[in-house]
Amino acid sequence: MARQSILLLSDQPGWSQRVLTWPDFDAHHCASAEEARALLTGSRPWAVLLIDGAHHAADRDLIALATTSGSRPVVVESRNIAIDWGGLGAHSILGADFDQADLMSTLSNPSATVAATSAECPLVCVTGSGGTGASTVAIALSQGLASRPSRVLLADFRRHAELHVLHHLDPHGPGIGDLVEAHRTSSPDAMTLAELPAAVPRGYRVLTGLRRAVGWSSLRPRALAAALRGLRSAYDIVVCDVDPDLEGEAEGGSCDVEERNSLSRTAVTNAACVVVVGGPGAKGAHSLLRVLGELWAHGVDPRQTVAVVNRGDRVSIQRLGTALAQLGGQDTTKLVLPELDLEPLLFAGAPLPEALVSTVTDAVLSMLSVEPRSGTPNLGAPKPERITPGSLGTGPH
Repeated sequence: MARQSILLLSDQPGWSQRVLTWPDFDAHHCASAEEARALLTGSRPWAVLLIDGAHHAADRDLIALATTSGSRPVVVESRNIAIDWGGLGAHSILGADFDQADLMSTLSNPSATVAATSAECPLVCVTGSGGTGASTVAIALSQGLASRPSRVLLADFRRHAELHVLHHLDPHGPGIGDLVEAHRTSSPDAMTLAELPAAVPRGYRVLTGLRRAVGWSSLRPRALAAALRGLRSAYDIVVCDVDPDLEGEAEGGSCDVEERNSLSRTAVTNAACVVVVGGPGAKGAHSLLRVLGELWAHGVDPRQTVAVVNRGDRVSIQRLGTALAQLGGQDTTKLVLPELDLEPLLFAGAPLPEALVSTVTDAVLSMLSVEPRSGTPNLGAPKPERITPGSLGTGPH
């Protein structure tokens, strides 16, 4: 029988030193989590990733990486830490006193882990370039949806978070960073998730954003996705205020850029509707069309987008309609919002005008009943595609 290749990730010498001496296994001890990730994504296949449950990197993202790499993630439980490893996707769990027969039995058995599923509410994203009033439109939409009535969450998914300022909330209170961290090694229940965000007088709850823009570096992708699923199971509808930047590794060749934009990319990918806000005039129209084009290229159906010209008029909306038709986005819903002095209302935490609220809310509610279709609009002639170094392989010269 061929020896099984396994990776060990542990800071404790006890069981890891014992496994290294077993003749039936070709074991490699990883000095760090970074080494384990590099080996899992390399060319050598590994039958098992044996993880110390007390290791700081033992979380759902590492378990998911092992699974997608073809390795079985097996956790060695720590007596001091109680975590539902099966719920996080682990293939199996062993006690610290396991032997060769226990590990062999684990390898011969299929995983009994089944991911729990729950109903997820619709997700609506609101985005736009800086200064267009996108955050104010997100507030108006949340107010309108909460009056239906519904349990509505407004979540700040921007790197430079500002919704706490518009709602006079403590920026150091529980926010998206804390929520994602909690989902690294657990799955908080719906009641906890429903009570964590702050309630505001307009009838919805607000999940504040990152305390510092550089906080994106601590957001693990699987934990972020799990946190978003949890929020969608705890509310009737979730509104996310997101950045318009969706660039990922495929577009720019940088995994760091993709992780930096993980909040907006994760939200938009799961959105049933995206509201894009632009300003008046030529520059506002250009920015609005650019953001819409990037959304369509990301896979968002034009019928699931709402183009909003803020502080605009009939002429601006007509020009926008003509431009959208030329780009193949004629199915995009178009709205124009008049210029209003909302600063006193925002400062006082008072409800926004019903005329503004109902215009945006009605458009989104009608959008949520449209079935998505495949395909993207015509964005013109094919453009050159960036080639990631090493993606073409090697061949004869």
